Amino acid sequence: MEELYHQAGIAGIYPMGVMLRAAESDGNYGCCLVYENSLGIEVVPNGDVEHAQHYTCWQNALASSQKHLAATMNTQKEARIVISRYIDFADSPGMSVVIINGQVESLGWNSQLQKKGSKACIGTSTYLPRNPHLQRMQQQYEEQTAAFFETFLRMTARKCGVDFASIRGVANVDIMIPGELEQKLQRERKQPVANYLAECNPRWTNYTDAIMTVLGANRKAQTINNMRAVIQAGICTFDKYPLPEKVDVGRVRVCLAERDDVLKQDGTRIICRMAKNPMGLIFAGDVQQAEQEVHAVLTKLSALIQVGEKEKS
Repeated sequence: MEELYHQAGIAGIYPMGVMLRAAESDGNYGCCLVYENSLGIEVVPNGDVEHAQHYTCWQNALASSQKHLAATMNTQKEARIVISRYIDFADSPGMSVVIINGQVESLGWNSQLQKKGSKACIGTSTYLPRNPHLQRMQQQYEEQTAAFFETFLRMTARKCGVDFASIRGVANVDIMIPGELEQKLQRERKQPVANYLAECNPRWTNYTDAIMTVLGANRKAQTINNMRAVIQAGICTFDKYPLPEKVDVGRVRVCLAERDDVLKQDGTRIICRMAKNPMGLIFAGDVQQAEQEVHAVLTKLSALIQVGEKEKS
């Protein structure tokens, strides 16, 4: 990589880094992001920034990553590691599709929510481009992403000897839109400026699972049109929504259920999918209002705890 960046004239500008994944890993588990920053070399295991480790040399950082990956793998079944270059990207939208009756129905791009310092997805939402450039990219590539993904799925079925018309399921693909540094690298290498395929998940994701959960909560049939309607109205799912220290998870759940009972009259939902800290949450409808309601509940409960502690003292 050092030679590659030097030849492209971006050495010292483009951050050095690699993503290490066990060949059979899925989601965040079984990966290590290793990259340089102003503090040295950072190792982020399983996409968890809270457990990031800092090193001063690459040898120690890679040795630590190797040890972590080995602990997540069954090396008797699969001992290979996939190593990819740390990419400067502008955004990394996903796309879920439903395969039914020999057709591939796209649910459009979705936004992957990421913690600062990590490239791992911690939640997903209806795609909301952050700037005009990404809006243009969505307009230009969203349908193309669906067409390419369908071609890939059909080719895979043929290779595996599976009748495509017999498949009923969901799949998801994640792409990466190059940032300015990556675009410069592509041009210097005489390559066309193009998006990258990050990964494919031939299964339910937190996004499609959340869509189906909202349909169930709203007593709606699980159809393609109803799934698209949920997306259009707005949906956001968090795998790990942090709760304040000492707040009782059970009480948070009860309070959120009470607020949901009121909000659902206007089509907004707050659904607790994992009652622990951090909490798994789904917002649907007016997502911004739903998050404001959650913030208000947590602020109130935190204040009550503080009052109780002062009275004890």
